[in-house]
Amino acid sequence: MGSREAKDILTKHNSNEELNSLIGLLGSFRRFVKYNGGVSADQLRWLDDVLQKCDENHEIVLVAGLALAHRSMYIVVSSTNG
Repeated sequence: MGSREAKDILTKHNSNEELNSLIGLLGSFRRFVKYNGGVSADQLRWLDDVLQKCDENHEIVLVAGLALAHRSMYIVVSSTNG
């Protein structure tokens, strides 16, 4: 997704003149602010490669970031005991 597409999605859900403003945004729509950032396709491929290798090695992984992610984006890839 390019920056133009991202801005189109942002302005579709956030009608504030200042796109970093949460005014009028309720619930899950509060994620549609400019400062939330994004992840490029290259970054996603890198993360996928790292997570695949960790899964093959039965390693436990914690992924953290500074931008809040909507709860519908959370997934559990695998879980092991031991």
